[in-house]
Amino acid sequence: MSIRDWKVYFDSEVVGQVLSFKPAIDQTMIVTKSLSGGIYIQTIGTGTKTAKVEVFVTNEERDAINNAQSIGGLISIVYSGKQYVGYIEEPPDWSEKYPGKYYTAELSFLIEEEV
Repeated sequence: MSIRDWKVYFDSEVVGQVLSFKPAIDQTMIVTKSLSGGIYIQTIGTGTKTAKVEVFVTNEERDAINNAQSIGGLISIVYSGKQYVGYIEEPPDWSEKYPGKYYTAELSFLIEEEV
């Protein structure tokens, strides 16, 4: 699979090119140290799969991603042979690469499902 196939989709439309995809698990942990020096780790609940996704978009695609985030729309990301379905957690902070035409941002992506 080529990097040209790494895309972001919203309502079955391509709304961006994926530049990088960094998966993680957001987990709440309580770490305590006893008087004897022992370390105890307690995890709370099940971790949430997340990813930091850097995208490259046109002006129109930027508006579509902003819309998807604002309405809590389900988006799909195809990266390195896998498809991830989920939501954009917070509004993207866009950087202009070519003013008025091309932009980049790092999306905070909550992964609902991997296909």
